[in-house]
Amino acid sequence: MTLHSPSYCITNMSCKFCFVYKALLLLFAKSWCLISINSRWQVIYDTCKSATLIKSFNRLGFCSSYDEVLRLQNDMASLIVENNSHRVPFPSNFDEKQFTVAAFDNFDHNEATLSGIGGCHDTVTVLFQEDTFVGDGKPKVSETNIRHGSKSFHSELKCQSLLAYHKPAKKPDIPADFEVQAEPPPANKDALNKSALKDTVWTLSHLDLCETVEGVVNVKPIKQDMPSWSACNSVWTNEDIPIMRVAFLPVFPHPVTEYCTVYSAMKNMVDLLHQLDQAQLAVTTDEGVYHIAREIQLHKPNEFKGIILCMGSFHMTKVLLGCIGKYLRGSGAENIWVESGIFGVNVVESVLSGKNYVRSVKGMQLLGEAMARLQWAAFFDKFGVEKYAKQMEVLINLRQAVKEKKHLESCQQMEEFGNCAGSLMDDFQEFVHESRQKNETFKYWDTFLDLISILRNLI
Repeated sequence: MTLHSPSYCITNMSCKFCFVYKALLLLFAKSWCLISINSRWQVIYDTCKSATLIKSFNRLGFCSSYDEVLRLQNDMASLIVENNSHRVPFPSNFDEKQFTVAAFDNFDHNEATLSGIGGCHDTVTVLFQEDTFVGDGKPKVSETNIRHGSKSFHSELKCQSLLAYHKPAKKPDIPADFEVQAEPPPANKDALNKSALKDTVWTLSHLDLCETVEGVVNVKPIKQDMPSWSACNSVWTNEDIPIMRVAFLPVFPHPVTEYCTVYSAMKNMVDLLHQLDQAQLAVTTDEGVYHIAREIQLHKPNEFKGIILCMGSFHMTKVLLGCIGKYLRGSGAENIWVESGIFGVNVVESVLSGKNYVRSVKGMQLLGEAMARLQWAAFFDKFGVEKYAKQMEVLINLRQAVKEKKHLESCQQMEEFGNCAGSLMDDFQEFVHESRQKNETFKYWDTFLDLISILRNLI
């Protein structure tokens, strides 16, 4: 790649580098005059953390040098550590009184070695808060006792020390006072009902509702106007997901696959909980780390009373996909996928086991959609379509609004369907209940549809 002079890059667009360079200049030029020269590096660093870009702007006299950026970053880290007396330094851009969740996982450096083994692995801890906190900002260097000059942080932190933990020869037993609730914990019923309504509308909208022959709904319309499940939800969902603030704690220089590392990380979580104004701290991990952390918590429950271990939704989804695949073995689902041309013979096993996430989700979603269409077709074959003419009309209007990507109209039609679909949903639930009692095959596939509903909620 040929690097031109700055003046040439600004006035010409003959190479990709020049185009990117000019685009970045235009991006920062809008607010450049409002930012002091000593703070401009922070804008670039927060945006892309590009050393090359900071050096390029420094040569043009637009911001500080990259070496100065490293010194200022070290000054801020030293200030946070100096003003914190706990084991884990609390991030300065976080509010102790705001609800916080945490997560920790392995960080692979992926060095290229001849054998492919022996690489370095660290443990990284991340904190999350809703982005509503406005702090006082960083003080001037002259107002602190921090010595400006070093580009790297050399202090040894307590949270980076490895604590000793001896794994018991026998796995710990479940405590005697451990209770399992007979009923699941109370959930947000309104949210679950809205989710079920959306899934029902999506399934019904994929049927041929415009043309019915003697009251029979066609499950395979010639022209399918409705998009996929994800695309439909993006159109008729008006949920406002809050922006999260993210903070990385000091890197723990040990692999997370070791019990001592997980124990030390959990002790850091306990220290963080003492600094927060909340009784419990939710800590999210992957499946492998969760297994180790849960075993440690069962071994020493008094040390980790306020720590709530959770698996991330991605890993919970993978576990659920494996469970659904085990449930489907021997049912003929493999033949359906192969004979319909969705998957080849060699990849069906990865779909059932859940090891290939994309394939497994696609296969389960398609199979669930097919079974749901057949279920609704059997329902309309028994109850007829004429008595639900009003609901069908709303669905036709909803499908047209989704097709034209009209968000507001789609949400209005969805609300209208929810108001008038009471009799339809009640009759359908009665049909499902009676069919489950009479037919084992119907019960088997209806249970599969329940699992698919849980899968969609996780996704």
